[in-house]
Amino acid sequence: MEERDLHYLGVLGKRKRSISQLEINVEDVSNSADDKAAGGLIRSFVDRLQLQDELFDILDAIGKGFSVTQICWDTSMSQWMPRELKYRQPKWFRFSLEDGETLELWDNAGYLPLEPYAHVVHRVKAKSGLAIRAAWRGRRPGPICSRISTSRRGLCSRRPMASRSGSANTGRARRKRTSPPCCGR
Repeated sequence: MEERDLHYLGVLGKRKRSISQLEINVEDVSNSADDKAAGGLIRSFVDRLQLQDELFDILDAIGKGFSVTQICWDTSMSQWMPRELKYRQPKWFRFSLEDGETLELWDNAGYLPLEPYAHVVHRVKAKSGLAIRAAWRGRRPGPICSRISTSRRGLCSRRPMASRSGSANTGRARRKRTSPPCCGR
């Protein structure tokens, strides 16, 4: 949808950039050595340069209702650390047909449940009900459909609208204004 409507792209981009550019502060829970070590681990992850881009990708859920980001783990040391967060296309996922809430990943064997500790799933609660229907892009399809229509025939087949035919030449006789034949008149 973002590729078709530049206004929609601009509004979503502004929202996602404003959130992803916020400063993230990590404070230790207490002065104990364990809490300071845990705070240091989190700060080392948050202070990475890529986090702002990764947050921007996670916020893709604003327009689509959900976003899935895969956690790539660095397992070279005894303490596993997330190396990077990779955005995954929503077309690889679907909501379970059994409950309508559980996300499933497409694999050659079919749709499988997500592996634990392997993904960050962000869902936007734009309205009550099933998660699949929570996307922001579904709120007002009328204006978007009329802006992205490429032909008058395609537009009239979705929603009949009055149209103007004729020219603005003032010296000629006025032609009768009619609706295009696709509207059934």
